[in-house]
Amino acid sequence: MNYRIAVCDDDPVFLEETTNLILNYQFEKDMNLTLSPFKSSKNLLTNFRHANDYHIVFLDIEMPEPNGIELASIIRSSIDRHVFIVFVSSYPEYMHDSFKVHPYNYLQKPVSKETLFEVLDEIRLDMDDNNCYLTIDAIDNTSTAVNFNDILYIETIDSKKNLLQFCLTDKKLTAKGTLKEWTKKLEQFPFQKCHNSFLVNIAHIHFFSGSELTMDNLDTLPLSRRMRKELETAYKHQLVIHDTGRV
Repeated sequence: MNYRIAVCDDDPVFLEETTNLILNYQFEKDMNLTLSPFKSSKNLLTNFRHANDYHIVFLDIEMPEPNGIELASIIRSSIDRHVFIVFVSSYPEYMHDSFKVHPYNYLQKPVSKETLFEVLDEIRLDMDDNNCYLTIDAIDNTSTAVNFNDILYIETIDSKKNLLQFCLTDKKLTAKGTLKEWTKKLEQFPFQKCHNSFLVNIAHIHFFSGSELTMDNLDTLPLSRRMRKELETAYKHQLVIHDTGRV
């Protein structure tokens, strides 16, 4: 796996120190990673909105607008709420304020090699725990291995022909099958029906609105009245699990 990491710090000294430590980690662990350093939060935000492909983001807090906490809030609310955010700051008094954006950790400058390596080891373990792939056999006779985290929802598009559409983070696939079969396959993961024709990944629900769900990609799905209470309970439980960080 290629880990994509962004580092943002308006202090060039600390930016270089952090990036060098991460490069040392790459060398010592013999791993693949793509590292992107940024000198301003606006540059990171622009790139993140365009690429939307970072697994881990190291953020300074005291930066010109938006500051690190504000930047993390924007990322969480409108770009990627699952990214691992690690704050790196000279000011421990900001730690409490950082809780509202659910950082994975809060490191105090100067960051030691041991501390940064430990945090990266923990993140990689957490990512590996979620690294489960399933095979989707599309109707064009191609097979695609998909991480369950990359499935937003599954929709029945033709019940008579047993046709399903898989909405992934980057594309849609049409395959043979039934929601009943895939509900069984995904029972160990955070998937639940919101309607007789839809099986949703709870981790990708953006918000509830009346008789509809809005997913992270802003697709709007129907929400059955009889399924709403159970789904909301599961959604709140998933938020608690996701928000349990290391801080």
